[in-house]
Amino acid sequence: MKEIFVYRELLTVKNISTPELKLVKILVKKLHNKEIYKFSKKIFHFNDENMGSFGFVYNDYEYCGGGSHVSDICFYDADGILCIATMYIYDNNLIDSIDIWKVDFSKLIQIPTKDECFFELPKQ
Repeated sequence: MKEIFVYRELLTVKNISTPELKLVKILVKKLHNKEIYKFSKKIFHFNDENMGSFGFVYNDYEYCGGGSHVSDICFYDADGILCIATMYIYDNNLIDSIDIWKVDFSKLIQIPTKDECFFELPKQ
C-alpha cells in the first residue's frame, strides 16, 4: 500500500470511491469555463477528523497544496447535517483537492450519489 507525506503526516493512498468521483464530477460541471480539468484516480484523505476531505496524488507521489478555489457545492449527510464541498485546482488545471466541511465538525457518513442531492446555498 502506497503512502504520501502531506503536511508532515504520512497518509495512505487509495483509489477514489464512486461517491467521491461523483462529487468531483459535479464540482467540475458547475464551472462556467470550458477548460479541461484533470485529476488522478489516486487520492488520500486529509487528517481532518474524518470529515471526508481528500487530495489527489499524481505521478511523483508528492503533495504540494496551494490550489485555488474554483467551485463549491452543498449536500446533506445521512444524518441531515449540512456539508459544503469546495474544489481547489492548480494553475495547470490539475485538481488539487476537495475540502469537505461538515458544519457541526462531526464525521462524514456518506457522500450522496444522486445529482439531485447536491445544491447551492442561496446568495445573500
